[in-house]
Amino acid sequence: MSYTVTEATVVFPDKKAASSFSSGYASKKPCAHIDCELEGGFERSIWIPVRVARLYVKNRPDLPCDWDDFREAVQLIERKCALTMVTEMLSRRDHATGEVRDKLARYGFRQAAIDFAVARATEYRFLDENRFCSYFIEERKRRGNPFFSCPWECFFEKARKACNIFLLSFVYFNEAQNRPDGYRSILRIS
Repeated sequence: MSYTVTEATVVFPDKKAASSFSSGYASKKPCAHIDCELEGGFERSIWIPVRVARLYVKNRPDLPCDWDDFREAVQLIERKCALTMVTEMLSRRDHATGEVRDKLARYGFRQAAIDFAVARATEYRFLDENRFCSYFIEERKRRGNPFFSCPWECFFEKARKACNIFLLSFVYFNEAQNRPDGYRSILRIS
């Protein structure tokens, strides 16, 4: 059964909550929500990023309208806003696809909007993993990072040594499990 939306009110997050938002990487930004009054006295809310809420206020659908049509109109605004944010991010520097997805998720975008924005940006070649990797390595070389400034043979040698250390520690661990005194006999610790 479909309901008709008779009234929709946008509720933005509290200014105090928005200003106390920490800018750390793992933090999630505060979201706005649209409180909808449906025919028959029912209520529903749609949680959306603040930026989407601002666009919704400018482009409100005509009410009353069907709940499915209303939700679809909000999702269309959200997809457009997500693509706009991706292009703004990429205008500053190249990003990896995972990085773009994480940033959009922290802003509160739904997975469908994130998938749409990433697919469209990849289709238009705004988002390119190969280009990002080459720029990332070149930037690290310019900064003087010794891990990236060494020749590839040296890089593979370092990787091989790291794998050997890992394998040796694994062998020592397995060997120590079979001995009553554990690591002490293998490492000759008294």
